[in-house]
Amino acid sequence: MIHLTLTQKIKEKLKEAQSFIAKAERGTISNGTCISDYIKLDILDNCINVTVTNGATQFFESTIECGEAAGNGEVIVESRMLFSIIGKRGDIILERKDNNSPLTFISKNSIIEIENANITFPMIPDFDNDAKVATLPIGKLAEGFAKVNYAVYKGDNPSLLLYSGVKVTSKDGVMTFIATDGSRIVCANVPADTTKKNSEIVIPQWLSGFICSNPWDNPESQALITYDQNHISVTVGALSIVSCRYLGQFSDMTKVISEKRWWMSVSADDLKEVIQEILTLLPSRISQAKKTIFELEENALCIRTAQNIGTIKARVPCTFKDEDIPEKYINAYNPAFLLESINALPKTTNKLILGFSERGKPMAIMSYDDPDCLCLIAAVRFRDC
Repeated sequence: MIHLTLTQKIKEKLKEAQSFIAKAERGTISNGTCISDYIKLDILDNCINVTVTNGATQFFESTIECGEAAGNGEVIVESRMLFSIIGKRGDIILERKDNNSPLTFISKNSIIEIENANITFPMIPDFDNDAKVATLPIGKLAEGFAKVNYAVYKGDNPSLLLYSGVKVTSKDGVMTFIATDGSRIVCANVPADTTKKNSEIVIPQWLSGFICSNPWDNPESQALITYDQNHISVTVGALSIVSCRYLGQFSDMTKVISEKRWWMSVSADDLKEVIQEILTLLPSRISQAKKTIFELEENALCIRTAQNIGTIKARVPCTFKDEDIPEKYINAYNPAFLLESINALPKTTNKLILGFSERGKPMAIMSYDDPDCLCLIAAVRFRDC
């Protein structure tokens, strides 16, 4: 027997599940039913466990306190129908006599009966007994993911699947976030107090994206991260998110990050304007448009396009640090990657720090005000002009 009054507060909490449904990938179960279209309500005395899933890799579960004895039972309904019903004004009474009876919604002006969906809802995976646990502040997690998510691998090459996530390490009060797609690497350090030292986890990209885009009520809340060989879960308050893990060894980026470079500072607006102009004028169908040539001169960074696609040139004033400038430096990089890196920096960024190494080596870029976030863009091949 289930008898529950859906107050405005409970309805608002239920509506939050709509955002989970929107973020979940479409998924089917064995009989072809699209499980992403359904929502499961486990009513347990004075609380409701709300579960949304794509049936395989993504599970969202949230607990809602009812404040009254509501009985016990499991309800599986089509999400669109449920949210249409609870969108009505005023309190709504939800009733069901037994497992074979229809679900009844009683409002001030109507009574609606719907059959419980005849499907088997996938169970949230259990974790191994030796599962590891780490506690990290959710606000710091969101901050770190927001800085690096744009560089996560988004293709379908099985050998690069591990890089469809963000590597998070915690050591000595600093959380380090690393993302790469093979052509660029972004590394961000965020100071944070953690309960587990020297932890290392790869968070799937959809999960890191959810964490950095979700408006957390209290950024100081602690996120409990549990993971074993197959799954990872992030629990914040009453919300729990479970995902499959990516297996494999995330490459060590230390050697690439620590290479010797010639450092300079440039105006963020000036460099961004030049790169935008190049990308606007060059047809995307031309393969050479993916490369822009950079040359170092005294007090200037010269940027031009490859020789057989026009004569777009620009000279951006810059200030070099104390290192000697090579007599002749020339390298080529993807301008779209550079623009994306600039756009990912804080909106208040006025000055950039660029670092150039020998030919064929990556270019480094960071904000003058936030040197703890570093992006490396791989060089591309080109012919000297």
